[in-house]
Amino acid sequence: MSYPRGTPFGELVRHFFASLDEAPRTMLEVGSPQNACALTHLGAGIALVDEFSLQAWPDARFRILPVEGIEPLVAHLVHLRTDPLSPAAEAFVRTLRSVLMQRGLAAPQAQED
Repeated sequence: MSYPRGTPFGELVRHFFASLDEAPRTMLEVGSPQNACALTHLGAGIALVDEFSLQAWPDARFRILPVEGIEPLVAHLVHLRTDPLSPAAEAFVRTLRSVLMQRGLAAPQAQED
């Protein structure tokens, strides 16, 4: 399985294989790592996914192999500057930062212009 060209995850996977001078044999394109996990769970093949997507499948019998040498995928959390965050959004941001801190990942603070 692979991801669409032009998407952050799709480009990350393509660059990884290009760095190995390999071309992945893709039979199925999925829109997200969550979809890739679901299809892998059903026996449709193998997929490169992020560790957070795997957490949604705690009872799956995936064989998980870590991949070395792949660039990190950077996600950005954006919102309108003119509107305050809702209480639910603020709770989400706090939880996300907490999870990132627990995993030793940098959680950059939002920059105000």
